[in-house]
Amino acid sequence: MDKDSKVVILPPSPGPFKIINLPIPSDLTTTKSYLIEESTIYELTIIDGSTSSDIPKQKTSGIPIKSFIFEPGYVLESPNVIISNKFNISYLFLSILKDQKIMDRYCNLETFKDNLSMAWIFDIPDEIIEQGLDTICDVTVQNCEKFYKFNMDKSLDWIHLKITLLETFIKSTTNNSILMKIKHELSPNMEDIPQDKLDQLITLYALDYICSICDVQQGLVEKFKYEFNDLNEYIKVLNDNEKNLEVVESNLNDLKTANKKVKQPVKQEKKVKKVGAIDSFFKRAKK
Repeated sequence: MDKDSKVVILPPSPGPFKIINLPIPSDLTTTKSYLIEESTIYELTIIDGSTSSDIPKQKTSGIPIKSFIFEPGYVLESPNVIISNKFNISYLFLSILKDQKIMDRYCNLETFKDNLSMAWIFDIPDEIIEQGLDTICDVTVQNCEKFYKFNMDKSLDWIHLKITLLETFIKSTTNNSILMKIKHELSPNMEDIPQDKLDQLITLYALDYICSICDVQQGLVEKFKYEFNDLNEYIKVLNDNEKNLEVVESNLNDLKTANKKVKQPVKQEKKVKKVGAIDSFFKRAKK
């Protein structure tokens, strides 16, 4: 190992992994590394060791000062860890197909890959591609061959299910970190939050999170009638109250500062006329 070595946590696998670069669903102009292992694809994510805690950081890079210690005594200064998570390629296909009319008619797998005109598609096993298309496409079989046609409504139903599952997970326990983060953002002082407003905020969080992977938020709002006007009004009232409180605190601080600057009355000291040695020398003697 050397100073540029990286710690990578891989899933258990009896066989080797293949590394490929794929576009990011949220930004198709940017790529990142993924792992392929038989019929599963994994997304590689760097955990940089940063936390909300106030820990020392390097002056040049701003990276937290953390290290890994390996036996027999080797120290890796970088705190970065690369982890692998299962990735559903349906997100990537949806991001591409929602704006491109390359599957508005039924086509087989080979035609889809040719129409996509992207080199990376030929590095992905057909089984993974089929799994991704099955989720967001209408599928028909002719002569034992599958044909696919992109279906936006089916895609939105799938994304909506993901949002619902995330909502259910967040609400499943009272003290999970996501729920505590949501409560703190809505009310930093952790005051009691009306349950209906909290439920709306959880829905909004789940919607924003899933759509940060693949942006179909407008279609979801139109199809499933998401409505957050009441929540927005509630948040506006909280923000106004917070601003008013900040104004009051600022005025109090200004008043305290002004009071400190008020000059206290100075006691006048009685002046004493001093007589120097020369004055005494020239003083006329009494007759």
